[in-house]
Amino acid sequence: KRPVKIRPAVIKDTAKTRNLEITLPFRLDQTSSKAKALTADEMESVLREVSSDMGLYMSHVTRLGRKRYPGNRHWHFKRQSTGPGCLDVTYWPMGCAMWISMRYCEPEWVHTAGVDMKQRVEQVLDSA
Repeated sequence: KRPVKIRPAVIKDTAKTRNLEITLPFRLDQTSSKAKALTADEMESVLREVSSDMGLYMSHVTRLGRKRYPGNRHWHFKRQSTGPGCLDVTYWPMGCAMWISMRYCEPEWVHTAGVDMKQRVEQVLDSA
């Protein structure tokens, strides 16, 4: 097998989706004060705590394309089990990238929760 070449993720909005990049306290080159990125399991624990405090629950855990983002984890959060709307969060530890995706067609609560979740996750990571 050839080694995987990691390119920094480019987080930007698309025609259908607004994407919010979460500022991580660690970088790909590991020059910050944090020694290494959190594992996907550690980040999932952060997201479970934050989402619970927000009244959301994790409805689905999966991965995005493995070629483009090897080792990533992707979560869906909902407010109600049968209600409309889904907030998507992706963490890519190998690329030191994390973002929240909100489709423009989603209900207003998704967009409000996305901004709130970004702030809360950044606060938790900064205080860790």
